[in-house]
Amino acid sequence: MKRLIWTVLLAACTSAWSVDDLDGDGITVLEGDCDDLAADVSPAAVEVCDGVDNDCDSATETALDVPGTYSTITVAITAASDGDTVCLAAGTYYETIDFAGKDIIVDGKAGADKVLLDGGGGGPVVTFEDGESRAAALTNVTVTGGDADKGAGVYINAADPTFMHVIIEGNSCTGYTTCQGTGMYVNGGDPLLVDVVVQDNEQVAGGSADVTFYGAGIYATSSGIELVDVDILDNLIDGRPNSTSYDARLHGAGAVFYLSDVALDHVDIIGNQALSNGSSSSTNTRIVEGGAVELERSSADLKWVRIVDNEAQSRVVYGLGLNVYTSSADSVTIENSIIGGNTGPASYAIFGGGAYLYASSGTTLQLTNVDLVGNAPVGTN
Repeated sequence: MKRLIWTVLLAACTSAWSVDDLDGDGITVLEGDCDDLAADVSPAAVEVCDGVDNDCDSATETALDVPGTYSTITVAITAASDGDTVCLAAGTYYETIDFAGKDIIVDGKAGADKVLLDGGGGGPVVTFEDGESRAAALTNVTVTGGDADKGAGVYINAADPTFMHVIIEGNSCTGYTTCQGTGMYVNGGDPLLVDVVVQDNEQVAGGSADVTFYGAGIYATSSGIELVDVDILDNLIDGRPNSTSYDARLHGAGAVFYLSDVALDHVDIIGNQALSNGSSSSTNTRIVEGGAVELERSSADLKWVRIVDNEAQSRVVYGLGLNVYTSSADSVTIENSIIGGNTGPASYAIFGGGAYLYASSGTTLQLTNVDLVGNAPVGTN
């Protein structure tokens, strides 16, 4: 009996201090995980509004409740200090917010489907532009209703925020001659996106003017952006209202990465459209560079990425799904990925049914276990 009791106690102690990662979050008890049976609790976790010590710092969140204690999110952010958490009750918040350089967390307690930040036609809806670090986080909310030429949904300039369990949808850039990153715009920052959906954002030409559109979903320049478990779905660049008397240059309806160092892990880029008009007889520039994604003069590491069922329509198309254009010293690797089912009406010239890849001298371009299947123009023009 004593031997049995000691065996049970020993097993319990071994489990409590196991070197195994029992909850699969990548951190063991010996490495500081204070609850190795909960995947959302670890030193790497973000402190959210649940009364639990999510990040294992021996303290729960310092909560600023909206609308309980504070009438608006902006008022709560003004009152917050680094390390605080602004907790949002279920509802729609018609305001635009700025993190104002504070490393705080804004969290929707009821989840992204029940907590909406709505710009009401203004924008950007959420702004980071004062050097916020990865400790500044937006979690469990939907960002929608923004309209602006850059970052109608989320605008990031020289900041490195974190986004977890966030939906960015229904933002627009309408009537502008240049649109960049309607869902999310990043200039000189290194944001981290985990379990984020970027969908149904749009850029639409207004009429009689040349237009240049980049990334209805995401546009990042001079950035070290990281995407993990991200869906980029059904975003639209529509240059068709623009008369064929004018130029239309359309880039990556899902995402554009320019002069950046990019990491994508388990990312789906599906159902995005870059559409223009113009026939082979048109004398104006009507071009799509990457129906879904454009990587220009950037280094990128893509793993477990699906670029499928996207559409590009224009006089000239470089890559119905993906356009890669590298310059000296860039390195692009794509592993265990699919580029498939990307289509568009037959144009004057289509270069690369699934992907157009251009590698300058001195660059590295490597594809390993990548399926390119079912990519083709259809019909006639």
